[in-house]
Amino acid sequence: MQGFVSGLGLGGVYAFLGVYLCTMYRLIGVVSLGMTAVAGFGATITAILHGDGWPTAAACAAGLGVAASASAACGWIMARFFAGASVDKQSAVTIAFLLTTLGAAQVAFGATVQSFPAVIQGRAFAIGGVTVTSVTLVCVAAALALAIAVPLVIRHTALGTRLIAISERPATAELLGIRTSPVAISVWLLGGVLVALLLLLVAPSIPNDSASLALLIVPACTAALVGALRRLGWALAGGLALGGVQGSMSLSKAWATWSEAVPMVVIAAVLLWNERREVWDAAR
Repeated sequence: MQGFVSGLGLGGVYAFLGVYLCTMYRLIGVVSLGMTAVAGFGATITAILHGDGWPTAAACAAGLGVAASASAACGWIMARFFAGASVDKQSAVTIAFLLTTLGAAQVAFGATVQSFPAVIQGRAFAIGGVTVTSVTLVCVAAALALAIAVPLVIRHTALGTRLIAISERPATAELLGIRTSPVAISVWLLGGVLVALLLLLVAPSIPNDSASLALLIVPACTAALVGALRRLGWALAGGLALGGVQGSMSLSKAWATWSEAVPMVVIAAVLLWNERREVWDAAR
């Protein structure tokens, strides 16, 4: 149980990123596979500046600014050149963002583990001998808040209606007077800031070189696939469960070395199940 609860901190990160992937897909029709690389680049800037003696607040602001600028640039490229492209093509472009950012981070930072400022630390509470850290509580709360807030924005605000229109019929939305490019870029920018902020919170307690932060996209995709890229509640539950299972496995000598393979196993299982279901539907 302690292992499962300790894994919920990382599970909250998986859940948040999975919900964010589903949100981007629902709102602007893009599976943003480069988001953790871009946000991680900005977060690493924070660690370097903090190590050079910058105050924590100033270093965090600079790192978040870099993440926001890079994310907005990615959003501009997508809106300017790939607005009418298929989901597959747009996803391929975000893979290019991932690889480009990874290459830039490797040149700029190398494979060095960074010393991130501990923005949140300490124990939140304990129940029955099981300790819940403050980081775990914040990550789970952030994922839950995002999963609740997104449907409310979509259903009850004019902005949500415009975003759905941009996602489903971008050309029609333009003809109706909706400026699709600024709205899409704003979504990319906001997403970059939120993901970078989340990485800053958890980076002191996880492997935090640039490659490790970028590869958080794998468990994020696992959570998003559990939610079929549309069901935020399922993505939330999938991310939390994945983190908890990995935390439990990490305390076992026999299973600890296999914990990192769990996301890929789940991805393969979900894809195979979906393919099997399509075969059944065709047979019927």
